[in-house]
Amino acid sequence: MAKLEKEIKEDMKKMKNLTVQVVPSELIENFKTSVESFGCVNIMEDEFPYTLSVGSLIQRVNFHSGIKILYTIKAAERGETSAIFIADFLFITSYANSTVAKYSLDGKFVESLAVENYPRDIAQVDQTEAIISIYGKNKLLFVDIAEMKLLRTLDLPGISVSGICCFEGNTYIVTCGSPMTWVNSSGKNVKQKSTGGDSFYVTTSDLKDYVYGDAINSVSYVAGETTKFTYTNVNLKGPRGIGIDCEGNIYIAGYSSKNIHQITNDGKLIRVIPIKTFGIKSPWTIRFTLESNKFVVTCNASGNVVLCEIN
Repeated sequence: MAKLEKEIKEDMKKMKNLTVQVVPSELIENFKTSVESFGCVNIMEDEFPYTLSVGSLIQRVNFHSGIKILYTIKAAERGETSAIFIADFLFITSYANSTVAKYSLDGKFVESLAVENYPRDIAQVDQTEAIISIYGKNKLLFVDIAEMKLLRTLDLPGISVSGICCFEGNTYIVTCGSPMTWVNSSGKNVKQKSTGGDSFYVTTSDLKDYVYGDAINSVSYVAGETTKFTYTNVNLKGPRGIGIDCEGNIYIAGYSSKNIHQITNDGKLIRVIPIKTFGIKSPWTIRFTLESNKFVVTCNASGNVVLCEIN
């Protein structure tokens, strides 16, 4: 069944929408007296709307539509949390509890692992390994998420750590304000990039591009060495976590503005989602499942983690 779904998905990507448009000729104005020509038919090709496979079903998803809350996890009594989907589980770090916890996708607790104070972000290395940033201690932790055990610790002397994401060439982007730093698997500083500030979190869609906070009201998208766009909005304050859906739309958690800005992959605003939609105090991180309309939003203060889907 998995092979069939994969084949269907690949075929769906090749499908096109055909729109038939009738363009009247001048003679149509005298249609009552002359039917010599009705006009011409134009056939226009367009991309087929994005579809998702759910079991044996294929459904269309409009990523501009409403948001449904599936459930809320009380991951901690207080403090910020970060979360990520890996394989068939949701992993949540708690700054206050100094833990990484494993949950099933229906919100049930599986197990947890105590880590050093204070975990601030988590990123996927592969299907069985995750990396956790330890705020204030300049270090990264590598965790076996299948066995829920610590694999190794990577010290980063002189490099402040908050957000983390994996990048191409077996490197990691580490952020904590400015600059952003690329380090390799041995902890060596590969390069740095100065930003406009508020670069506390960073994300990537393909390990070659990255999106990051680039000032109190801005985020920037970079592909290779080229900044493709900088999105600035006075109604965005304190960008923190950044999510990307399977259509490439970008979601920015506005920590101080208490909203989430959804923009296109070329930096145009789609909508501003008020945080009351999710029932939390202030957004901290946001991440999507792979090729799905489900995503998770975490809170900076309450310890709550909200799993949602776009209708």
